[in-house]
Amino acid sequence: MPAARYNIVVEQGANFILSYIYREEDVVVSGVTTAGDPINITGATFEMQIREDSEDASTLKDWSAYFTLTTPLSGVFDLNVPYTQTLDYETEAAVYDIF
Repeated sequence: MPAARYNIVVEQGANFILSYIYREEDVVVSGVTTAGDPINITGATFEMQIREDSEDASTLKDWSAYFTLTTPLSGVFDLNVPYTQTLDYETEAAVYDIF
């Protein structure tokens, strides 16, 4: 799956839930885009780190523990972060990586 950029909004003191589908690259035929096939992620692990900016070596948060393989054969995984992890945010903007 190629790298992508998504802007997300996390409310301070709220639970944060997102679902993802890990897919092959989209296919374009005659100007029509078709979503790529889901990738089997059985046994996969994901990591997510949040930083002030992309050049910062230190992390504000590590949300790696909050990933769940929901439907691994179809490439579906969820990020479910409890409100206790968003309570102390004091930054207006940050960057994240999922790998």
